[in-house]
Amino acid sequence: MAQLPLILAGPIVRRVEPRSVSVWVALRDAVPVTLRLWAGTQRSTGGGLVQSGDAPLVTSQSAAPRRFGQRLHVAVVTAEPPTALTPGTIVS
Repeated sequence: MAQLPLILAGPIVRRVEPRSVSVWVALRDAVPVTLRLWAGTQRSTGGGLVQSGDAPLVTSQSAAPRRFGQRLHVAVVTAEPPTALTPGTIVS
């Protein structure tokens, strides 16, 4: 049997408000999830870094996924930027 990928679904934006962003993700294993937000369009280079080398606007606390099955764990993680997000701007 083939090994499932770590990320089964997502990340999916769940909610955005001026002072918070929540993202949902379904995982194969119960690993902590951290959300980082960057200004503008960014390209991931892996390991929580982006190609521009910019620092994230905010990094969330790690969220522990909740188990729904032997190989299904779901987490909703929320990041709270220090300043309000501006409508119409791109955040990665």
